[in-house]
Amino acid sequence: MHEAAQEIKSKIDIVDYVGQLITLQKAGRNYKALCPFHQEKTPSFMVSPDRQNWRCFGSCQEGGDVISFLMKWENCTFYEALQELAKQTGVSLEKFEVQDETYKRKSKLSNINHEAAIAYTYYLKHPKIGLNAREYLNSRDIIDKIIATFSLGFAPPTRRALITHLTKKGYSVGELLEVGLAVKTYSGEIIDRFRNRIMFPIFDPRGTIIGFSGRTLDTSPKEAKYINTPETYLYKKRETLFGIHLTKKNIQDKDCAVIVEGEFDMISCFKSGITNVVAIKGSALTEQQLVLLSRYTKTITLALDADSSGLSTTKRVLPETERHDFKVQIAILEAGKDPDEALKINVVSTKRAIEKPIPVYDFVIEYALKKYNLTDPYQKSALLLEVAPFIAPIENPIVKVHYVNKLSQLLEIDPDTVEKGFIAKKTAQKIPVKKDIDKPNKNLEKEEFIAALLFQSQNCYELFDSLFASSSQNIFTTPAINKLLDSFKAYKEQHQKFDIKVFVNSLPKELTDMFDQLYLTDITDIEPDKLTTRLTKAVLQLRQIRVKSKIRSLLTKDIENNETNIEVQSLTKELSEIEKRLAIM
Repeated sequence: MHEAAQEIKSKIDIVDYVGQLITLQKAGRNYKALCPFHQEKTPSFMVSPDRQNWRCFGSCQEGGDVISFLMKWENCTFYEALQELAKQTGVSLEKFEVQDETYKRKSKLSNINHEAAIAYTYYLKHPKIGLNAREYLNSRDIIDKIIATFSLGFAPPTRRALITHLTKKGYSVGELLEVGLAVKTYSGEIIDRFRNRIMFPIFDPRGTIIGFSGRTLDTSPKEAKYINTPETYLYKKRETLFGIHLTKKNIQDKDCAVIVEGEFDMISCFKSGITNVVAIKGSALTEQQLVLLSRYTKTITLALDADSSGLSTTKRVLPETERHDFKVQIAILEAGKDPDEALKINVVSTKRAIEKPIPVYDFVIEYALKKYNLTDPYQKSALLLEVAPFIAPIENPIVKVHYVNKLSQLLEIDPDTVEKGFIAKKTAQKIPVKKDIDKPNKNLEKEEFIAALLFQSQNCYELFDSLFASSSQNIFTTPAINKLLDSFKAYKEQHQKFDIKVFVNSLPKELTDMFDQLYLTDITDIEPDKLTTRLTKAVLQLRQIRVKSKIRSLLTKDIENNETNIEVQSLTKELSEIEKRLAIM
């Protein structure tokens, strides 16, 4: 499998590949971007065309090659990433043995779900078993084409229909429990989790069935209307968006994702021509779902009704969307209580509401205006208090000023008074910023900065000779950097020209990661013609620190002798020379 990976990587340029998925900007020898795997305002994601790898210097602190990037991007296994890249490059994987245990486990569990979906489809189409389910779907205007598109099915009311079917296929009861299709009762009996329910397979963005949602046909109030696959190795509710495998391209093309709250809402939108839609379970968008959506768009339309539940959903959604820098819009559905009902009542007006939403902050203000009489100063104050938690946390200064001015005009008060009304609420609502518990050592940062400047420079040989080769004192305390410089010196003695690929291949494996980290460090704030000066200054500053530390150590010793005094004098002279050079730089 290693040979296959090498062959695939040799046919893909990582800059071209990653650049198709995110926006890369040239940054010296490398490229940089906002990290696609976590929220950030300043780019910390670096890609190296020379090393054909990537690294996040932000909160992810991860890196790798094009295969590891795809694994993280698609949340897939090594072999799945290899399969996808093999298709693009024309590399055959038939001659290679699969050694990815994670893939084998995921593949087996997803195959169980796939077999379950086939069985549920069979039960739905069965003349007798699926009769009530088909009648129910027909009452919801779900036609055969939509049933096939979404792979809808039916779980019979019997207790072990699916277990019996899948164990005959060779799957164990333990595996059915692991994937969430079976459940153990209090008495110890193992039965089907889903019974007498319309079944909605849940797919990941790659089209793999990771779980199910079941809508009961039982009218008993004891039965939950919907139940889902529990958290499993495959299914993570917080990372899941129903329908994303069908609509991700349309979301990307339209640069907008319509968010609804249930499977039927999503399906009704889809069959009505709103094909950039996904559904969440419940009424809150999670950070993981937003990170997934951000691969396709940074604009969200919440398809909500115009009552208090719409506002409460907006309250729950806004903190995360604000943190992740999403543009949020609201589609006000006045024809029904949800998109499914609204589309049945008036498809034209509902589609218009979804296609022409209003900005979320306008929705908040307009909702509040319906409640308060603005001729009453106390009700003006009440409106401002209600709206403040939404407007106060806005980070974009232009957007915030716009709504401050809008409220100022509506309430007939000056903008400063509006701002004062935000202060208390802003403090309470402000999104907390995570503080670094362990602040990086400044000297360590300086050492890494010096090494990064050296290795990324066009004339690294000359700089090494002028700054390090003649020095008898080792100024670095980081073992890995010391070893890298020793390896660099040895390489330099044997090669007239620096070739990064040859050099890296000569390194012990344990040093490769450190070198990549240094080589991908963003140094684009330094103008190329000033790099030598910056590097020289950084080295002198580090020497200054080391000499001062050495002098301090010698002077604090209890035993004084002639050798110590001579060494202190020598170091003091060296320190004076360093400080003179720094003074004129």
